[in-house]
Amino acid sequence: MDKNLKSRQFFLLFIVTFTIGLYFFFMKYVPLVKSFQIVLAPLLLIVFVLTAFKAKWGTLFFIFCFPLINGLPYFFGIFEHTPHAPTALVLFLFYFLGWLVHPFLFRAAPAVRHPILRPMFLISLIILVSGVITVFRYTNFMPFLSDRVYELITNTNGVSAGGAIMSTLFFSLNYLTGFAFFFILLQSLNSQEYTKKVLIVLLVSTSLAIAFGFYQHFADISVGNTPSRALNNTLNGTFKDPLSFGAYLGLIIPLLFGVILAFGKLIRFVSIIAVAGGIFILPHTGSLSGFLVMAFSLLMFFM
Repeated sequence: MDKNLKSRQFFLLFIVTFTIGLYFFFMKYVPLVKSFQIVLAPLLLIVFVLTAFKAKWGTLFFIFCFPLINGLPYFFGIFEHTPHAPTALVLFLFYFLGWLVHPFLFRAAPAVRHPILRPMFLISLIILVSGVITVFRYTNFMPFLSDRVYELITNTNGVSAGGAIMSTLFFSLNYLTGFAFFFILLQSLNSQEYTKKVLIVLLVSTSLAIAFGFYQHFADISVGNTPSRALNNTLNGTFKDPLSFGAYLGLIIPLLFGVILAFGKLIRFVSIIAVAGGIFILPHTGSLSGFLVMAFSLLMFFM
């Protein structure tokens, strides 16, 4: 059998396996609330179709949505009492499925060579194996001893086996998808023009997230927020929680300093406004790590 044909068959098998896994993940960990799905489903379909046929467009759409989508469940009354996957993680999984389909449709193949990819692959493999072992342990070897997972308490906080499995799955996927997106960006950012588009899209979405943080601070902190965090007077903007918002601001503000220096006119003006807004909002997130990250990143930036 032709070697290329065997490779395509293996790649197709991987796509099918990933799709099946994504279906069960979606049914298990994404709330099937009709009003929520009416908004979420079109976004997932758009990012998949765009990436499958125009990978770079799909990447731009994903980057635009990423800072804006994690707080979406709160607008539909889906709070902490309803365990659910981070919406940005779900969006990335559909984006990644489109990215897998794209080379299969157009007979292309990833061809990035970079020294950092080998240690990234090894770390990803360790995370994957560790995640599988941990999930299997929390099932109490269910496939061998029973027909279901027993919801035994796993720690002093009262987390059950199902909750521990869910957390392990989410944390593992967060790490793995981060490495996967870094790999995709290594392929995508191959021209100054496209890099500029990525930065502009990121600037626009970040500005919207910061603007919503201002709305929460000055108008109604309960909108797009959880009741407990609104009671604590901490802002989450469009993010899942205030600490995530603070960490994001700590990372993005130094990058926007670079945008200020690299571009002129309107882009520079919007970047200055976004930086000023982000610095104002950051203390209201309650994120100490956000300050530390921003300080370290700015130090590296100015060096």
